[in-house]
Amino acid sequence: MILIKNTLNHQPLLIERVLVFVMAVAVFTWKPGMYIVPGALFLYFVIRVVQDSAYRAAFLSSRVAKFSLVLFALGILCVLVSVTNLKEVLWFARKGLCLLMVPPLLLAFRHHTNRQAAFWGLLLGFWVNVVVVAIFVLQNPSHLSGGRIEGIWYLGPWDALLGLFIAFLLPKLSGTEISVPRPLIYVTFVAALALLVLSGGRAPWVATALILVGYMVFFYRKALLLSVVSVALVGALFVQLFPTQLEPKLQRISSIADTEDSGNWVRLTLWSLGIDHLKFYAQHEPLKLIAGAGPNTYLEEQKVFFTKQDYPAAQKERLISYGYPTGDTHNMYLDAMLRMGVIWFGLFLAWLVALAYLPVGNSSTKKCSAKQRLAPFLILGSYAIVGLFYTTVLSFVTFFIIFFLTLTASTSKHP
Repeated sequence: MILIKNTLNHQPLLIERVLVFVMAVAVFTWKPGMYIVPGALFLYFVIRVVQDSAYRAAFLSSRVAKFSLVLFALGILCVLVSVTNLKEVLWFARKGLCLLMVPPLLLAFRHHTNRQAAFWGLLLGFWVNVVVVAIFVLQNPSHLSGGRIEGIWYLGPWDALLGLFIAFLLPKLSGTEISVPRPLIYVTFVAALALLVLSGGRAPWVATALILVGYMVFFYRKALLLSVVSVALVGALFVQLFPTQLEPKLQRISSIADTEDSGNWVRLTLWSLGIDHLKFYAQHEPLKLIAGAGPNTYLEEQKVFFTKQDYPAAQKERLISYGYPTGDTHNMYLDAMLRMGVIWFGLFLAWLVALAYLPVGNSSTKKCSAKQRLAPFLILGSYAIVGLFYTTVLSFVTFFIIFFLTLTASTSKHP
């Protein structure tokens, strides 16, 4: 403890820099690290708060940082009220580490050196994935045409992560406070787009397309038409040159709006079931509507509800053939309300918006460009759109967005 105290007193930024760098690398490469590093960050935060009055004052001055701890405690309370199961409480505590890492990250990212370390850590982790994907493609070239290609992360978190990373990088194409060669940012952005295409994730495709178009409407209206025409021409050329390889991807794109597509049909049906289940709770079990049915115990609740409903036999059989019920609704909004309750999830959404709304730029002047102000909302927009189709709350994707948001939205009090 004496060694820790001395280190905190003399080199606090060195410890923070190491922790945020490792966390940034873990975002792209290290699943266990997504729990280990936030735990270490929170331990560091507690020690600093106890021993450093200036650090403690900075924490107490941040409403968002304080409310992240309140949200964690409220989640524990909801689980206790609805389930009274220690295993469930421990599950939430582990997944809820994403909330506990917010105060130390917000305070760490006041410092330019920490933001720099985090940015380089993200780039390092991302390019490790590029190498992994390149090796896989060389060994399995057939996957370029037919299969979905993941990185170190498995599909789901992987394509959602790429969508968030692209939204994170987009404003940095025209300007960034981080001392990174601009060509490296361009190449990384293009590589991230390529990996997203290879991942085959339709929800992140939609989110990224909407964000790119919306961003250009705001800042590059004159170049928007030229960009659309260029993409169309290049796409047509590639279709002529590589028709066999591109056909599966084109079919996947065309399936996005096809309600009879198997994946889309399942999602639409699960959304309907999720809404029916919420209505059932509202009418018969209001406590579960308020506090949720439990993070994991909801699976059993879903099974019981499904068997009691008077759905057509063909519909039931088709759902069962897809493995339903699995406890998943393929929609973060419905899923979080069913598991954690409407109050906790409503506060969670409000907290994310507040985190995105934090001032950006140098806090001594309170000045920042329109692109800087919009940057956190690009990330939040990607998360919100993907969440319509994926179950992302209290998953690794929430860890990802919180890291990107705190890095993007933190004030730079010490340039």
